[in-house]
Amino acid sequence: MGPPIPRNPGRCCFGSVSNLRACKTGPKPDVDCLVVSMRMIGSGDPPISKAGEISIFYWLGKPDDRDPSYDLENNVADEVQSMSPQTLHATSARCGAEMAKRGQSLHEIGEQLQRRAAQQNAPKSPS
Repeated sequence: MGPPIPRNPGRCCFGSVSNLRACKTGPKPDVDCLVVSMRMIGSGDPPISKAGEISIFYWLGKPDDRDPSYDLENNVADEVQSMSPQTLHATSARCGAEMAKRGQSLHEIGEQLQRRAAQQNAPKSPS
């Protein structure tokens, strides 16, 4: 049996390929990334801990967005107990790649907004 279908499938099943993938996989991949962030926070290495503090907020909202009825607490508790070091390593790479991609898109959005602001603030030529 596959993953449960989200309560609000219209929210995740239309649009991009990544949204369709999210609909098929459900919240678990995001919960895995949330657990990686939690482990980063507890790493004792200040730069890694800070990155975990930042990333946890990104991952925390995704399961609720996909399925508001998802039992986040119990699924996180289960994943914390079961995630092996090998899975943690592979998951860290996957989550890091997704965060880097999202960071790049935010950078591009920022550049576009700066261009728009510059155009809006440019002196108007007389007609």
